[in-house]
Amino acid sequence: MLIIYDLIFIIGFVFYLSLSFLKKKIGRHFLKRLGLGLRKQNQKTIWLHAVSVGEVNCLREFIPRLKNEFPNFSLVISTVTPTGNRLAERLPGIDYIFYLPFDLSFIVSRFIRLINPKLVIIVETEFWPNFIIQLDKRKVPIVIINGRISDRSYNKYHFCKFLFKNILDRIHLFSMQTQADAARLISLGVEISKVKVIGNMKFDIQQKDPNIRRRLADNEILLTCGSTHLGEESGILSCFMKLAEEFPNLRLLIAPRHIERNAQLKRLISIKFKLYVKEVKTLDDISGNGVFLVNVLGILPLIYSISDIVYIGASLVKRGGQNILEPAFFGKSIIIGRHYFNFRDIVELFKANNALIVVGDYSELYFAVRRLIKDTDERLKLGIRAKELLKNNRGASQANLELIKGFIKQ
Repeated sequence: MLIIYDLIFIIGFVFYLSLSFLKKKIGRHFLKRLGLGLRKQNQKTIWLHAVSVGEVNCLREFIPRLKNEFPNFSLVISTVTPTGNRLAERLPGIDYIFYLPFDLSFIVSRFIRLINPKLVIIVETEFWPNFIIQLDKRKVPIVIINGRISDRSYNKYHFCKFLFKNILDRIHLFSMQTQADAARLISLGVEISKVKVIGNMKFDIQQKDPNIRRRLADNEILLTCGSTHLGEESGILSCFMKLAEEFPNLRLLIAPRHIERNAQLKRLISIKFKLYVKEVKTLDDISGNGVFLVNVLGILPLIYSISDIVYIGASLVKRGGQNILEPAFFGKSIIIGRHYFNFRDIVELFKANNALIVVGDYSELYFAVRRLIKDTDERLKLGIRAKELLKNNRGASQANLELIKGFIKQ
């Protein structure tokens, strides 16, 4: 079985490597996924794995609780993406950060030997066959928390059910976000006794009150477009230019999901749309005229706190949307496009409670923003409902901690 998995992964790895070279995306993280510079852990260790930004953010409230419960354990975290890795550096309570190994048995085996975990906690859904098999061979308990199975993932797993059943059987506990996620998992052959429905840890988001006095004038309205993807900004800018003719006090801020696209975006804004671009590195930069373009990681939650209207990106292109809960925490009126399949359950819950607006295209985005500018009362009520809904669905982080206590004896 291991030979089959290795052969499949090697074929995929060669394709990935070729594509990465063509796109010039081979970076230091590539060598680190081979084990370069990996440090041996000498303490009792709990290994958490979070693919990227969204999964790392899930752990913000969970890790302090885990550290408090198991103070004698070292907490280490692996990621796959560089942005996830950089964000993990800001998590208090983490003792060591590294990249998940490429899923080849001999590489994975070395990583596990050096990290020597007593428990592995995987956030959301990451089923790497060799990783799971090698952990199981060493009798290391594996727990999935905040589990979810998207439509696309379910189809893929179902197609390879005869292979995945063997992998899923080696995982000790699946803590899922919703009943639908649990049902999908059970249909793939997982024992019902291993599956729990706990809720979504992303609702446990907490932010310190930034207590910021924004530098925009009282009559200025800030439209923040967060985590935008390639193909969205042109439509957003066209909407903004049309709105600005009627509402000269409207200001636009764009925070691209990948800030390495900023040079391209500056050209788009300044050359095609002939608008002044002001780069944002601190909140003090959000003042005056022009289009604000975020140029640093980690500032977006604070920007949401001073925004009036928030559009959540990756949703008017088919990228699945982004997390709506950060602006909800600050009680902001939220708009999202119709392609929100990566956050379907959260968005549907907010839709059912009239706590956000879903738009189908850029024309609808224009009319939604226009309505919220003109109707301050609706804008405020949307934000209040969003904040209340967030509060009412908290508690999954502590519930997950209670579930995993039995897998560790200090």
